[in-house]
Amino acid sequence: MWKLIEAMPIGATLDDSGVHVVIHRIANRIVTCEGLACVRADLMDSDEPIVSFIGPAENVRKHLMKYIRESTYFISCEHASYIGAELYRASIDPAYCQD
Repeated sequence: MWKLIEAMPIGATLDDSGVHVVIHRIANRIVTCEGLACVRADLMDSDEPIVSFIGPAENVRKHLMKYIRESTYFISCEHASYIGAELYRASIDPAYCQD
């Protein structure tokens, strides 16, 4: 039977993936991003980038997740969800700053 559960605040769960993603909004690339705000995501291993993707947020998200899926890296569902949410925020907020 269906029930509605109120989602109370909980802390983040770290996934020990060893990687993190740095997300940027690219201000001057509107034309090359199909009229959408352009974002860049850098998959990082400690302080060094492994790979970067640039384009509309949805394209960047899909390519980044495909790359991670096909690599030896594993990220949790919570980590993937956070990346998607941050990419979306970067695409809609001209003053975006990653949390």
